[in-house]
Amino acid sequence: MKIKLHLAVVFLLITKTYAQLPIGQNEITSFSRSKYGAGAQNWAMAQDKNNRLYVANNEGLLVFDGTNWQIFPVPNKTIVRSIEFGEDGKLYTGAQDELGYFAPDNVGRLQFTSLKNLLPATERNFPDVWQIEVAGKEVFFRTNTTIFRLYEGRINAFRSNSTWLSMHKHQGVI
Repeated sequence: MKIKLHLAVVFLLITKTYAQLPIGQNEITSFSRSKYGAGAQNWAMAQDKNNRLYVANNEGLLVFDGTNWQIFPVPNKTIVRSIEFGEDGKLYTGAQDELGYFAPDNVGRLQFTSLKNLLPATERNFPDVWQIEVAGKEVFFRTNTTIFRLYEGRINAFRSNSTWLSMHKHQGVI
């Protein structure tokens, strides 16, 4: 009898226990394409100091303020592949055959400023900008064939005979 009672108590305790308590867990919300109203593919994400979420999307830059989604296309209406905040607060953006930054205008609306005019004329046609890295006041944009370095209002181009596969920052250096 004691064994049956003991087994019954253990069985009751097992049915009332949980692997993890829900208290303290982060709530995860999933957004479908129909909810955010843009392209199916998202390439990169960044968050600002006000907790707004920025997403590089097939149709432009997606911005989520916690309630609403907005889409900001780049001027040539191509895929935004990469985004990264600079020390200056600008959201540097790489797209297909476009690079520049988003920053608020005088009424707070995000505006895109292209930096293609700073490129040497021979470098103004390029494929997707796959990565952006910021190191201090320098901003680096990586395509498969060229890395562009923005510093003090000028852009230098570093070409490769092979493909640039990736670019990373280590101890503050690209």
